[in-house]
Amino acid sequence: MRHDGVDHPHLEGLLGAVVSLSAAPSSFVAADHGADLGPDRRERSVRVCRALPQSERMPRQEITDRDRGLRCQTVKSIEVRGFSACRLATGCASRHRPSSAVAAPRRGGDGRLVTTVTELSVTRLTIDDIEDNVALAREVGWPDTESDWTVLHRGAIVVGVRAEGGLVGQGALGLYGQAGTIAKMIVAPRFQRHGMGQQILEVVLAEAQHRALTVLGLVATPFGRPLYARAGFVSVGEVVGLGGVPTAPFTGDATTPLEGVEGMLRLDERWLGCSRESMLRARFGEAVATASVLGPDGELCGYAMATAQREHFVIGPVVAETEGRARALVGSILRSLPGPVRLDVPGEKSAFRAWLCTLGLREQKTRPEMARGCDRLPWQVPERFALAAQAWG
Repeated sequence: MRHDGVDHPHLEGLLGAVVSLSAAPSSFVAADHGADLGPDRRERSVRVCRALPQSERMPRQEITDRDRGLRCQTVKSIEVRGFSACRLATGCASRHRPSSAVAAPRRGGDGRLVTTVTELSVTRLTIDDIEDNVALAREVGWPDTESDWTVLHRGAIVVGVRAEGGLVGQGALGLYGQAGTIAKMIVAPRFQRHGMGQQILEVVLAEAQHRALTVLGLVATPFGRPLYARAGFVSVGEVVGLGGVPTAPFTGDATTPLEGVEGMLRLDERWLGCSRESMLRARFGEAVATASVLGPDGELCGYAMATAQREHFVIGPVVAETEGRARALVGSILRSLPGPVRLDVPGEKSAFRAWLCTLGLREQKTRPEMARGCDRLPWQVPERFALAAQAWG
């Protein structure tokens, strides 16, 4: 398709904000359709595209969506049990913050302050939004830090909803080649139970489909598990959190700090079969401690990293050829960290978890690892002894 002399290989738009449909002369409607989503839901979608001026187009290596020469926007108005939620998806990389129309806050039957959402939009967030990302996570009791969200913005697509002058909903899609992870699905308490989480998830899933991600994984909270199950995710394992202050000394095989990321990336992709390069590079940049073990031939055969959170350190990922080498990596990291630690360990690693408990750690929450598009996630391999984080698998 061509418009104003510009080639348009496709018109897929994914993230953006509510806009007026009074298209400018340089715009055109590319699609207009409706769909029944159930007895109480009907969706109408209108795609509006306009040619970008040459000055706004960017090289592919900088912004992959903008070089197509189009700004494509899809407005979807969804009627859900008496309130209308609107969202726009766009392939344009520029950030737009619309004002969301909401009713005045009121007190619910339990006395909790709630807000009725009458219009919302899911927008692409950037690294400039980190303070808001952290603030929203802490509002629901998560111990997120700017370091966590730096890694997320460098290795994932982050989206959010703004209302009442602040960020009230967010989610992320981590990119692992042809696979992805869904994480940080958070809705402010006063906006919960109005379908906002569902709207964010739908946009994230649309982004995954647009990028042809055939496999998606996540670690679910009890609150979020029903939402993911309705979207086709099934449980494929468990993740056990362990934490505390190590009390027992540990001695083991010699390790050395990671000198760079290239060997780690080769090892990770060989064992996992998918590319976690963006996340691992970002994680390495934020790490406060690293360790690696070498085989007899001098080749890397295991690595571990740790990052700092508010009141503890997170050790992960821990990837090793054998449990003995995984113990050596963790022991080396523990000796360099002056305080409480946390690890998220695959449920099948019972012997490794038992060993961690002998060091003074305690098992805490167990959560399901869920997948869509496969029976086992690419990163659920024997060499994975600790997740990078629940957000990353």
